[in-house]
Amino acid sequence: MREIPYNPFDLLSVPRRPCLDLDLLEKNFRSLSTKYHPDHSSGDRTLFEHIQKAAALLRRTSSRLQALAEEKSKEKNIPLPAQELFSTLAAAIEESVVKRNAYQKTSTALAKALLFDDLLHAQRALLHAQASLETWKHTLEEELATIDSQWPTVPEEKVIVLAKSFLFVERWEEKLNEEIFELSTLLPEH
Repeated sequence: MREIPYNPFDLLSVPRRPCLDLDLLEKNFRSLSTKYHPDHSSGDRTLFEHIQKAAALLRRTSSRLQALAEEKSKEKNIPLPAQELFSTLAAAIEESVVKRNAYQKTSTALAKALLFDDLLHAQRALLHAQASLETWKHTLEEELATIDSQWPTVPEEKVIVLAKSFLFVERWEEKLNEEIFELSTLLPEH
């Protein structure tokens, strides 16, 4: 199976299922590939290539099932709320990186002005993702207090899941903060 840096199901907005509605897959593929085609004004070659790879992977039953199996094996290591947040966080960071790179590669003032709204949209997506992560972190801190009040009778599995959850939060906080900083260097202060 070809490596795709984020979830092909999320990228093409199709459900994570062994059987897919291929018409929906094709509709979403056409829409995204048109939007991000390198010849289009909002085009992005890297994202366009990822869209093509994701569609090719999901069209084939064997590769789609393999992707689902790999997801399932990863699920054992990632707490459920983390799995749910992953696509939101990854998408926000990916969008920001793509838009930031496009802006930095552009040399004309007009092109930069046209891309500026994309940077603002990426910033809003990052801040929304950061708020979602903070909400989950607050929930984890409450769970930690509950575990502490019940110590030492708490099941080991509960402690392990909480530890993995905090690790997930720490990693994503770092990634989000780095990208927010990188993006902020291109945006004027309010």
